[in-house]
Amino acid sequence: MNSRTVRTHWAPGPTSPGAITDQRCVPQPIEIVCVYVQKIYDACSQRECEEFVFNVERPVSRIVSCQIVPGSVRALNTCITQFDGGPLARVDVTIGADVSVTYIATDGTEVTIVRLVSFSKAVLLYAPDVDNFDYEILTEAVFECLSSRITTDGDLAVFIGAFIIVKTSLQVQLLIPSYGFCPIPVECEELPDQPNVCIEFETRPFPEFYPPQLL
Repeated sequence: MNSRTVRTHWAPGPTSPGAITDQRCVPQPIEIVCVYVQKIYDACSQRECEEFVFNVERPVSRIVSCQIVPGSVRALNTCITQFDGGPLARVDVTIGADVSVTYIATDGTEVTIVRLVSFSKAVLLYAPDVDNFDYEILTEAVFECLSSRITTDGDLAVFIGAFIIVKTSLQVQLLIPSYGFCPIPVECEELPDQPNVCIEFETRPFPEFYPPQLL
């Protein structure tokens, strides 16, 4: 397998953004700066898997596909309350996504339905003094349609799996070491309006001109 070099558009240098390949080559910061950023105080992750049943107007004969609608994963609601005097807090979140299922009905027509599925979680996270600080609950999730089936009533049932991360955060001022302002990046590589088929052809290897010999 050929390895492919991935580069960024920052000009090369010891303080350019990117991977640190040698700790000995990292220079000392030039200043300490105060920045206003979102600090993560605590986070936890969890897996969820559940079967959801969707009622349909036309009985299902065959399922064609099941997928999560791209960009539809979202937090539906969040709530944080102090737990037993702190510093832990109870964090309630509901995270959902839209599922698109295409099937062939018993009358032969192809039907696509979109339904919302969601998971509700209640977790303990570090968040001291909730009453005096406006914590923001951040969520990240990846939903997957694991399998689908037809119920005895002719409806749809899908198993949905989700990887969920819940975080408590605050906007705070932090002191951090700095190398100064970011450098100006190099010029962008512009892509042609139409793909150059000749360039693609010239990079392809030669095919075998003759059939292999028997040894």
